[in-house]
Amino acid sequence: MESFVPALAMAVVVFVISVVVLRKVMPASLVRLYDRLPSRRRTVFTADDIRRRATDVLNRLADELSGTNPGDVDGDLYERAGLARSEGERALDSSRLTDLIGALALARSGLDDLRVAAGRSHVRYAPCFFNPLHDQATKEIAYPIGAGTVSVPACRHCHGDIRRGVRDLDAVPSDTRPGEPYFLGDDKWAVTGYGALVDDLPTALFRYEQARRETTS
Repeated sequence: MESFVPALAMAVVVFVISVVVLRKVMPASLVRLYDRLPSRRRTVFTADDIRRRATDVLNRLADELSGTNPGDVDGDLYERAGLARSEGERALDSSRLTDLIGALALARSGLDDLRVAAGRSHVRYAPCFFNPLHDQATKEIAYPIGAGTVSVPACRHCHGDIRRGVRDLDAVPSDTRPGEPYFLGDDKWAVTGYGALVDDLPTALFRYEQARRETTS
């Protein structure tokens, strides 16, 4: 019994010292480990799946538009929802991945606008600038593009990745520049950020196409 007591006391001392050391060492170690781990599973960009999702939401938007009396709702938002439907259906005819993602973004924004117009919701579509297939944007963050820095809306995952210095973000890939994100281009999706950079996505796209036709004619 007498030999057991010193051994027990020594074990307690070792345990206490270990706890103190771990409290000092673990946070920094965990932070370094966390920085090396992916923040989430990366998006699998499958054109057929995105087309199906966009078609489903566009069909819901069409059904709700046909069942809504324009005189009973906010007229501007109702027209915006209708334009989102037509622009979304046009984008859905494309074979480009960026356009199909745009069709889904338009469908979601149109559906949200219509529901806000009818007083059934107070939440409007707020896409993540880097990838509209992510959760909706929660806050803005400064992000370097080219020689400058822009403030863009991001979902919580992208926001966390940027804060931690992650360079390989889970962004929509470019159709024309392999290995680059879509937003480094100069097409309508890069200009609008799928609605992250403009308040009225369907109208912005309509005006973009108008200006492009005038330039090329």
